[in-house]
Amino acid sequence: MIVLEYILPYMHKISLQINPAIIIPMHKQEPSPEERISLIQCQKILGDYPIYLLHPQGMSTKTYEAIFPSLKILTAPSKSMASISAYNKLMISPFIFNALNAHSHILIHEPDSIVLKNDLHYWCEQDFDYIGAPWFASDLADDFQFKATGNFGLSLIKTNTANTLFADNPRWFSVSMIVRDLLRGLRGQKDAFKRALKSMGSSGRLSGAHHLYLDHCDIFWSYLVPKVAPHLRIAPPEKAIFFSWEKHPQKCLTICKGKLPFGIHAWSRYDLTLLQPLLIQSGVMLDVPDSSQEE
Repeated sequence: MIVLEYILPYMHKISLQINPAIIIPMHKQEPSPEERISLIQCQKILGDYPIYLLHPQGMSTKTYEAIFPSLKILTAPSKSMASISAYNKLMISPFIFNALNAHSHILIHEPDSIVLKNDLHYWCEQDFDYIGAPWFASDLADDFQFKATGNFGLSLIKTNTANTLFADNPRWFSVSMIVRDLLRGLRGQKDAFKRALKSMGSSGRLSGAHHLYLDHCDIFWSYLVPKVAPHLRIAPPEKAIFFSWEKHPQKCLTICKGKLPFGIHAWSRYDLTLLQPLLIQSGVMLDVPDSSQEE
């Protein structure tokens, strides 16, 4: 008993070994100039971690292999990345979590995100199941009230938690929702009736939600999943804002007292005038030549 008392804590640490992977979803053979900056920065900051390119079947990966010397490839069915809607369905399915189940965490790094600090291991240590950029309650410049965490574009998900959720397979489409749609169907709403019938099967459970769920994947992970799995640990916005930003970088900068986060999603879309000098100070190369110039 005494021996076990000393050994068990170390066994626990081994079982919780941190070995994250970065996944970059890309549906086109050539990145935009802004995306190219982001990808080069990702290699510069996180190049010591396994980096996977998630791409549709049949797409050439030559350009990305030139940016990432040790790039790993994860191929998805072409139809699953053919549209924004299809991509959202892919990212709430068990696909990537099954494929990368050897890793403790998955950093979703959409190509319009940019990482600024090598803090990935630190954020994995925080023991959150999901973390992404927080949303604000309003767009008013002087309203600093948070709405929730968090945006999916640059997000960190604990792999084992996701796989356990899919294995437990709780019902996300509740019985009351089924009854509601059946009643609507009886009143002539055919789509509601079809949805009710479909939700009675596997599509009404978490592992099959991608067949029926129509909203964005970040809403799925930050709002829907915690409702069916209350134990899910979502990073509070007050903590998540030091992980990543998206909209309202001026608000974020004020809250963070002038310090930049681990990364920023959609960095070239929101207030680039503010961000550009800060990115340059952080060592981001904003004058990267495109691939055609390199040739």
